[in-house]
Formats: sequence, C-alpha cells, structure tokens
Amino acid sequence: MDLQRVFALVGIGFGAVFVLVNAGGLPSPWHIVAFAVGAVLAATALWFGVVRATPGPRTWSGSVKAYWLAVAAEAVAIPVGAGVLHRVMGTSDLVVLWVVFVVGAHFLPAKAFGVGRYAELGVALMLIAVVFSVLRLAGHIDSAPSAGGVLAGLSLLAFSAMFARSSRSIETAEGARQTRSSRYREAC
Repeated sequence: MDLQRVFALVGIGFGAVFVLVNAGGLPSPWHIVAFAVGAVLAATALWFGVVRATPGPRTWSGSVKAYWLAVAAEAVAIPVGAGVLHRVMGTSDLVVLWVVFVVGAHFLPAKAFGVGRYAELGVALMLIAVVFSVLRLAGHIDSAPSAGGVLAGLSLLAFSAMFARSSRSIETAEGARQTRSSRYREAC
C-alpha cells in the first residue's frame, strides 16, 4: 500500500475517533450535526483518499529516524501533559485539547519528511487547541473542549479528503503538462 493511502487511513481513523469521542459533549442538536458532518467527511475521505487515490510513493524521501523520534516525543508528551493537567492543574477537561495540540505539533516536521502539506494541518490543530483552551478557561464555556476535539477531528477528516483530492488534481495536471510537452517536442 502506498503512503498516500496509509496517511489517509490514519487521518480518517484519528479524525473519526476525535469526532465520536467528543461530539457527545456538545449541546443538542450540535452533537447530531457533528456526527453527520463527520460521517460525510469520513466517507468522502475514504472515497478520495483510499478507493480512488492515484498510486503514490511507497517510501518517503525524509528520515525515518526523525519521523520515529517525532512519534516517540508525541507518545511521551501526551501522557505527561495529561497527568499535569489532571493532577497538578485540576483541569482534566483540557486533556483532549492537549492531545490535539501534541498531535498538531507532531505534524510540524512533515515538510522535512517529504510528505506534503501536513505541517499546515499541524498549525491548524495547534491553533484549535489554543483557542478552545482559552474559551474554556477565560470564557468558562464548558463545551469548549468537546467542540475543539470535534473541530480537530473534522479538520483531520477534511484534510484527508482534500489532500488526496488536491494530490490527484496536481498529478493529473502534471501528467497533462508532461503529455503536452512531449507532444510539442515530437512535433518539432
């Protein structure tokens, strides 16, 4: 299986989990809307990112060691941060936003791994985590962590669908350009 499909499946899986786990914390009718939008985005991402995906690379040009270092840092940061939020600060409801922030941060070195525009997704996830944490702490909006978790999940799902779609469009355009160029050379 090529990397584009693997990344799409991972994004779909984690995006769906974020939506499913957090939508129940939203006030009615928003939890139903979140489930419905999540289902549509997941189906769209599956279609474009897995079923209809054009074959992509089976390896990436970046450092496998650097990738696993980022994953290891994420695996340590999530439980340590969750423990601090829960035991030290007494803000257990912010743990989901900490997870969103760390997941976002782990995407930042993606450009170095040669795997596309994932750094932009990372910045978006980190911003979601910060904004919804501020809304919870300063605005005293109880559903802010759930809303942030849902928005992060929807972002992962949308990115999985759009990135696969845009990659396909870019590859199609690139192929058309190469075909026109080769036809021009043959005519000359």
